[in-house]
Amino acid sequence: MPINTSHYKEQEGQGLKEKRRNEIIHAARESFITRGLVETTMDHIAKEVKITRRTLYRYYQTKEELAFEIEIMLFEELYNFQNEIYKTLEGNGLKKIELFFNELARYVEANSSVIKYSGEFDYYFRGEYPYLELTTRFKNMISSNDYLLEQLIRDGIEDGSIRKDIDPVITGLTISNVLLSLSQRVFFRERHLDEEQGVASREMIRHQFKLFLFSLENK
Repeated sequence: MPINTSHYKEQEGQGLKEKRRNEIIHAARESFITRGLVETTMDHIAKEVKITRRTLYRYYQTKEELAFEIEIMLFEELYNFQNEIYKTLEGNGLKKIELFFNELARYVEANSSVIKYSGEFDYYFRGEYPYLELTTRFKNMISSNDYLLEQLIRDGIEDGSIRKDIDPVITGLTISNVLLSLSQRVFFRERHLDEEQGVASREMIRHQFKLFLFSLENK
């Protein structure tokens, strides 16, 4: 039987394309996080990958498209972490949320540069999102992972450790958004906040978790 060499060449070509795409994503991620979204240019990314800008445009037509890809990647990493933690939680609903918060606080503190990038992304794309396919992926990813805190709150309401007069959906979303917003501000202005307010600003993140727990507890 004759060997179909064109098939192997096609496979090899696809493999090289995927390798190059991964190199571009890695370079873009490093540049966005270290240099910043606004300061990063397509030239910077192309130089990091050692390709021409024309070659880069064959994979991604704009910096904004790459920025979306990186934001989706970073949120996927966060959600994967949350899902793994969720599987290990024990105790009543309130205790599970406390353990969940503790692990989440450690993750946020260890990934401050990632949180800062997310803040830049939010500001940069404060108007309409420019890419329908990427926007759809992003929204689907967010909505499919918002249930964790909601479910923990429902567990606590059911076992009596959490107040019954709160809405699990809006409360879970509020906690997630407040945490992200506070963390972004702390990591963007940490030195200034430390000096201006006379406290270690990172402690405010953990203190916010304590306030959430206090407000959730069924006393």
